[in-house]
Amino acid sequence: MNTLTEKTGPCKFCGQITVFKWDESKPIDHDKEVEMATLSCSCDSARWYQDRSTKIKEAQNTAEELFTDPDEASLKKVMQQAAELVIDKNIVNITIVAGNGTKGIFSISASDKIKLKRSVQETAERTL
Repeated sequence: MNTLTEKTGPCKFCGQITVFKWDESKPIDHDKEVEMATLSCSCDSARWYQDRSTKIKEAQNTAEELFTDPDEASLKKVMQQAAELVIDKNIVNITIVAGNGTKGIFSISASDKIKLKRSVQETAERTL
């Protein structure tokens, strides 16, 4: 049974002690306390971090939904790992092709529009 309890920790940006809910049946270390406190803090930097974290999770979930074929497991994993780099604009576009020919494209525009795309290229070839 999950029992939520109130815990406290410092925001990693402003240091303010923030209260957050935690499942008391799970152990928590200092790093996780700081993470959870930051996700609960209302300072400007923490709000930016919260927005960034939400975008990363949404992109990873979208990759999970788009790449369901077992032959695309490695493609899905790379796309999920690239989420943080793309959202931070360290990479603005990444294209990966799986062994089965499925192409994954992950990009972010200058206006922060995030796009994940899955395409399957079908090639018809005939040798006479």
